Amino acid sequence: MLASLAMHDLVDELCLTVAPILAVAPGHPVLESLALPSHSPVPMDLVHVLEDEGFLLLRNRRGTKMPGRTR
Repeated sequence: MLASLAMHDLVDELCLTVAPILAVAPGHPVLESLALPSHSPVPMDLVHVLEDEGFLLLRNRRGTKMPGRTR
């Protein structure tokens, strides 16, 4: 739906949520080679944000616990 709205120049604003979790997804070759079981996502903590000409560069580091979960 978003693609259709954008194609017709109807998008004025975009709110984007980023979940800082490293997880293996079947069919995603970048992460499939990692030795992470798909049922054990790795939480990531946000440590730095840079903005340049509207681009956000987020630096994350391995976190300590998943939000809403205890280890």
